Parts: sequence; C-alpha cells; structure tokens
Amino acid sequence: MKNLSINIIQDIKDWNYNNSQFIEIKYEDLIQGIDLNLFRNIFQFLGFNKKIMASLLKIAYNNSFFQVWYQIGNI
Repeated sequence: MKNLSINIIQDIKDWNYNNSQFIEIKYEDLIQGIDLNLFRNIFQFLGFNKKIMASLLKIAYNNSFFQVWYQIGNI
C-alpha cells in the first residue's frame, strides 16, 4: 500500500484525454448544467437516438442535483 497514491497520480497523468472511445465529463459541469446540454451530449455519445432523447432528458432533469437544489430553494 505504500506509495499507492503516487501510482494513482501517475495513472491520471498518463491518461489519454484524446481517446475518442471515452467522453470526459467534469462533475462540476454536470451538476450545474440546468440547460441539460451536457446530458444531451452524453446520451448522444452513448448512441441514443432522437426519438428517446426527450424522455432521457426528462429522467436526467428529474434525478439531477440541480433539480433537488431548485426544490429546496437554493437556485
């Protein structure tokens, strides 16, 4: 276990952020994206078609952090 954090940091440093098989999402952007554009990008990246997009965005909105904050009056 000694130096475990060094290995993790090295893995992060070596990560290929240009790999098209992955989508990079910042948590901060995800929880603040009340316009749902980031969720739309994620769903498109995952291959969902336009027919189901409205349903997916509704699910994302209803289960998002900003929806909870809005309900308790923090937005």
